[in-house]
Amino acid sequence: MQIDTRIAGIPCIVDVTYYEPVIPGRRWGNIDNWEPDTGGDLDYVICDRRGREAPWLARKLTDSDAEKLEIEILQHIEEAQDEY
Repeated sequence: MQIDTRIAGIPCIVDVTYYEPVIPGRRWGNIDNWEPDTGGDLDYVICDRRGREAPWLARKLTDSDAEKLEIEILQHIEEAQDEY
């Protein structure tokens, strides 16, 4: 999945190469009996607007920007799933 976005104000493409959704844990019986959440993995490559990998642009990604980008990616994934 490719998503048009901006990093440091520069237009780019984020190519999502791997996505594994979070599988919520569950509780049963006693409140102390529970299974933790599992899964939840996301890998992507930052590309220029022509689709070529852009490590120089990936280096501009701050922790805050990365969090926002992951939220944006997850929103696109949810929207794509809703279309089916």
